Parts: sequence; structure tokens; C-alpha cells
Amino acid sequence: MNKREKILAAITAGIICVIVLYTLVNGLFLSPATSLDEDIRNTKRNIDKLEQTKRSMKVKTAHLKALAALTYGKDDDDVEKKTFSHLMAMLDRSGLTSEGKGVSKGNTKSSGDLRETAWRVLKGGKMEHILNLLYMLEEDPTLHRIENLSISPRERDGPFRVEFDYVALSLASRKGPQFATTRPSDIKLAIDLKSDRRKLYNVIPERDIFRRYIKYVAPPKPPAVVVKKPTPRIDPPKPPAGPKPKYRICGLPTFGGEPEVWVVNEIDKTGAVYKYKQGEKLMGWEIVMVDYRMLPDPDKPDLFSPARVIVKIDSDYWAIEGNQYVTAKRILKGSDLPPVLRIAGGAEPTSLQTTTRPQSVSFEK
Repeated sequence: MNKREKILAAITAGIICVIVLYTLVNGLFLSPATSLDEDIRNTKRNIDKLEQTKRSMKVKTAHLKALAALTYGKDDDDVEKKTFSHLMAMLDRSGLTSEGKGVSKGNTKSSGDLRETAWRVLKGGKMEHILNLLYMLEEDPTLHRIENLSISPRERDGPFRVEFDYVALSLASRKGPQFATTRPSDIKLAIDLKSDRRKLYNVIPERDIFRRYIKYVAPPKPPAVVVKKPTPRIDPPKPPAGPKPKYRICGLPTFGGEPEVWVVNEIDKTGAVYKYKQGEKLMGWEIVMVDYRMLPDPDKPDLFSPARVIVKIDSDYWAIEGNQYVTAKRILKGSDLPPVLRIAGGAEPTSLQTTTRPQSVSFEK
């Protein structure tokens, strides 16, 4: 064998040895250890389940023990006798008759661990006594249930009727742990019929749910009332508009130093212009003078009015701006008057005077 073949043979032999060694170690140690770990985990899970079952059984056993203390033993005859006596005591305490009439034996069922002793009750009496019985059945500490409960309304003035099945439960199994199941048959019913919980049952008669049905009859409709339609309001006619102003100051020129007042008749289709001077009458008013001061326009304060005619009506002075209708005249008082009209004593000027330099002023509408 050459050197290369010897090396390959040595490597092959080493691999085989490793495989054989792993097989031996796995068979002797690894596999058993893995199996043991799995068994330990399964055992822990089983222990946890058993602990949980133990705790549950402890709680359920305590609950079963408490329920068993509310029953009447395991002997069938004894249970029937005691449950019947207990039921009669409740009927007597409620106000209903405690006689056996109206109470009959029901079906007794047994399932191996539990026994049901049933009594059929059919009694008549006042609603107050029936409500006492319902309250006592709810407060009864004996392990029981009520089935097929019904309350029937009375006929005319007769009593109400209550009907139900009283089923008492008891333990029947004699295997396993036994509990004290005998409830004293002569135990007194410690139930307060004047408690607030008993008063809650009064809602039944208060709502009068057993009253006979009375068909609703709609009340007669009130007679129709004829309502007179209100007289439509007629607004008085608006007064006719006043006559349109027709005389307008169309010019305040000067000729030979004497001012003139030009008035145009806009209603007249001819457009006639009338010319007046100082002292003459304009619409029956005396023309006093023409004021050529540059003053703010009374209708448009942002603009200026170059001239106006001043007339006298009674003892007051009035101004009519150029291009205004004569009906737009305004009264002048105090500082509004031209200086020549504010002389001491209010004396009137003897001749037509103008303020500022006379000028020819014309207006275009």
C-alpha cells in the first residue's frame, strides 16, 4: 500500500470507530436519560392534575356538605313526613289554611345520588296570604324548588287560587363520604313577614293585573267649533305722493354789479326761466341777497356750493343753494348768516349787498 492508501484507510477506520462509540454511548446513557426526562415531565403533569382535582373536590365537598345540611335525611318515609310537616307550617304561617285538603303527593324521583320528593299544592285565599306564601317559599332555607306556579283570578267575590309543585331534594347515595343530612322537622320558620323584601310583593295587587278586561271606549269627540276666519287686515291706502317740486334755482349771475336769481319751471314743458332781483318776491318770499361764499353743500358735505339766494320769511332768513329746488330751503341761524345780516340789532340792509366779489354763477342739472 502506498502512502495515500494508508491515509484513506486510517480515516475510514476512525469514522467507523466514532460511529460505533456513539452507538454504544447512546444505547447505554443518552436514550435512557431522554426517556427518564419524558417520564418525569409526564409525572409532574399528572401530579398537577391530581392537585387540581384535590382542590376542586375539597371545594365541592364543602359545598355538598352545606347543601346536605338543608335536607331531611335519606329515609323515604321520614323525608315525606318531614317535608309535609314543613309545607303545612308555611301554609299556616302565610294565612292560608293548613289543612291537608288541597295538598296531594306528587311523583317521587330518584337518580341514585339524589331523591326528589314532590307535593302538589292547590289552595284558595286572599291575595295577601298568597303573597306571604310566595315570599316564604323564596326565603325557605330547605333545599327545594318550585315548579308550575300559577295564580288564578277570583270569580266575582271569591278567593284567589294558587297552584304549584313543591319539590324537596335530598341525598340518596350511601356510598362514599356521608354528611349530616337531617334537618330538624320542628324547626321554626324565622321569616319576617313585615320586612322590606316582603313589601316588594305588594306590586302585584297594586298593578291590579287580575282585573277583568274592559274594552276601551274612546271618549266622544267634542263638538266641532266653528272658528270664524279673522277678517283680513286691510292696510289703509298710502297717501298719494306730494306734488313733484317744479321750481329750481338754475342760475345766480351778476349783471352790472347786480346779482339776479334765475328760476326754471321744470314741470312746464316750455322750460321757462324766471329772473328776479333784490327786493322782489320769490314764491311770496322777499329776496334779501345773493351769498357768493364758498361753503360746504348741505346735501353733499364733501363738496362745496359756490352761491345761494337768501330770502326772508316772516322774521327768519332762509337759504336756497344754487341748483336746488325752492322747497329745499333751509333756515339760517347765528354764524350761518352772512356778515352783512349779522349787524347789531339785526337791522336789514337797505340795498342788495353780496359777500365776496360778485360773479356770474349758472347751474346745470
